[in-house]
Amino acid sequence: MYTPKRRPAPRRAQARRRKDSPLPMLIIALATLLVIALAIIIPSCSSGGGDESVPAWSPVEATPTLALTAPAATPAPTPTPALSPTPTAPPAAAATPTSETLGDDSYTADEVHGLRPTPEADGYLPIFSKAQTTEKIIAITVDDCNQTENLRQIVQCAIDNGGKLTILPIGQNLERESLREVIRYAYENGMELENHTYTHPAFYRMSTEDMAREIYMNNRIVSETLGVNYQMHFMRTRGGDNRHDLRTHQYIEKMGYYGMAHWTLSGSSSSVDELKSQLAPGNIYLFHTTDTDRSLLLGFIPYATQQGYRLVTLNEMFGYPENETSPLTEADMPEPDPYVIEEYKLVNKTHNYIYDVYLIQQRLIELGWLDSKADGVYGDATYMAVGYFQKAIGMQPNGDATPETQKALFADDAPRSNDGRTVAGSAAKQAAPTAAPASAPVHTTAPRNLQPGPTVDMTLFD
Repeated sequence: MYTPKRRPAPRRAQARRRKDSPLPMLIIALATLLVIALAIIIPSCSSGGGDESVPAWSPVEATPTLALTAPAATPAPTPTPALSPTPTAPPAAAATPTSETLGDDSYTADEVHGLRPTPEADGYLPIFSKAQTTEKIIAITVDDCNQTENLRQIVQCAIDNGGKLTILPIGQNLERESLREVIRYAYENGMELENHTYTHPAFYRMSTEDMAREIYMNNRIVSETLGVNYQMHFMRTRGGDNRHDLRTHQYIEKMGYYGMAHWTLSGSSSSVDELKSQLAPGNIYLFHTTDTDRSLLLGFIPYATQQGYRLVTLNEMFGYPENETSPLTEADMPEPDPYVIEEYKLVNKTHNYIYDVYLIQQRLIELGWLDSKADGVYGDATYMAVGYFQKAIGMQPNGDATPETQKALFADDAPRSNDGRTVAGSAAKQAAPTAAPASAPVHTTAPRNLQPGPTVDMTLFD
């Protein structure tokens, strides 16, 4: 059967059908949806490109943190003991304080000295707290040496890391042969020995003769241990508390020493983080041989060397030759000179732990202004006694033993007291004046001119 072909529709009809078709609208809608989808997807994908461990909101290079491992450039570093992480605790938490830890154990600018020690006009030698250098060198000092095995491990750790220590043993500890062996081993490996007294006493309440004996006997037993006459260059008193005592400076100068060995940072009372953050050229660190200090040093020594630091002795730190030696001989102890000062100096709770405090306390007790024991520590009782004495002689009381106060206190006509607050009796009936004690410092010049100290309410001494 024949089926006729359909004729094409006229062009106008085709156009009308295309216009009525839903296809164009569908295409437009799909395109719109696609644009919206891309707007959502592209930003979220772009933040994940590259290293997926780096969030899009953080910088590519984070601030580096100190670690107890060798720098990345060092191939296959030998494992070394690491500093143990500190437990979660307030920042002030630190190791148990030792006898070397006092409130003023950190150095101040006027204690930082250059290379060659030059005695001051008033007789003081330098106090070595920190070297002025940019070279990456530090000095680790180890005091007391009460624990022999711990010292052995500390010395070996320094040797293994190419470093040297300055060791300051208590002389009495060297009566143990086991410790002598470790000290000789340290000395044979370039370590330095310096003076830390014979029995570890408080110099600031000792007679000049007893103080001198403590210094001499320490040097002597170290010499006997090493089998040579060993000339030391540095002295460190217990806790560094007597480092401003003129008597000590006068005697160690007679012994041929260069000055007082202090420290920049007490490692014994520092945390791991403090040791790491305060590592700096020229620093002197104070440690002991306790279990805690041994653990700190077995981590700190390798850590410091990994950071490019060398461990040097105090002599090397300040540019001096090694301690001199000569054949061991018998020698008599040099006698100390009488304690002579050029002028009285300010003594108070800040300028403390010196023999001058002890002498002031003795005089206050003798005159009846202090009902206590002379101990060389400027505490509240001494502060109040000085204040009442100042009030009695017509001075504005402030509790500080100023040069003017000491001049009146050690004068032959210094007033006495029966109750520690007022002058004994009336001016006419007052007891006969008491001459200054023979132990008082010899006063050879007029007191220095000082700015007036802070005043205290007079009622404090009522």
